[in-house]
Amino acid sequence: MSDHSAWQQQAKTALQQLTTPDKPISKAERFRTLLPDIEESIAKEALQTDIVAALARSGLHMNIETFRNYLCQERKRLKKETKPDAQPATAPVVPAPKATPAALPLPATPQQRTRPNAPAHLNWQAQRDNDKTF
Repeated sequence: MSDHSAWQQQAKTALQQLTTPDKPISKAERFRTLLPDIEESIAKEALQTDIVAALARSGLHMNIETFRNYLCQERKRLKKETKPDAQPATAPVVPAPKATPAALPLPATPQQRTRPNAPAHLNWQAQRDNDKTF
């Protein structure tokens, strides 16, 4: 049984000593690491085409459309990461309770809406109600 446990220990040690092969870094990951420098160049009003050319000289080849896509994606990602999730900026909207028919005010009658002691020719509401020309 000691042969088995010795073999198991050797295998375990050999597996722990294995190194993982270096994973190639994607273009997006390399762009992400350079983003602070890219943003600084943009802040200094460098042309995007000049930034793409400088990146190409350093080995990060891309066209202007790819550059703009990566820039937009990374800015969105950063904005989402820095956005506070704890409290919304505005208070939540709570709907008002529905009014029951008994709580609603009664509509005004035509007599209540007109001025008291107004001459008949100035009673525009009565004139409107009697006018059937619509």
